[in-house]
Amino acid sequence: MPSNKWAYEIPNFKEKVSELFVQFDFVGKSLLKSVATFLQIHEDYFEKVANEGNSVMRSIHYPPVKQNEKGERSGAHEDINLITLLIGGHQPGLEILSNNKQWLPVNFDSEVLICNIGDMLQRFTNHKLISTTHRAVSYTHLRAHETEADLVCRLLLE
Repeated sequence: MPSNKWAYEIPNFKEKVSELFVQFDFVGKSLLKSVATFLQIHEDYFEKVANEGNSVMRSIHYPPVKQNEKGERSGAHEDINLITLLIGGHQPGLEILSNNKQWLPVNFDSEVLICNIGDMLQRFTNHKLISTTHRAVSYTHLRAHETEADLVCRLLLE
């Protein structure tokens, strides 16, 4: 895996991002223990596949949109990993596809953590837990200077 790129111009950036990564990793592994309990299997079942640095954290920035601009910022997809943890951005745009094939906006407070089921967890559970189809869209009512930034942490298999 390539080395991380650090913004040394921002004071304490590396230390703060590294601590956030450790916290995300801990929460993700704790959630996987809860999933195992829900599935009525040993709570450490997922530990061997979500251990030894198999987590990835990335920051996503969606640039400002022009007034009345339409389109998708990220097309419909499922995540390949076990789970994705998402901290909300400053603007709406995340949508999930319902069982009725309707796109539903996901509106949540910026202090809420969203847990998304990925393809690998769907496979591990023999489709008892389904990978979430989602997308990021631009809404026309946003002001041109507004941006959206999300922080995503993925727990991957070895």
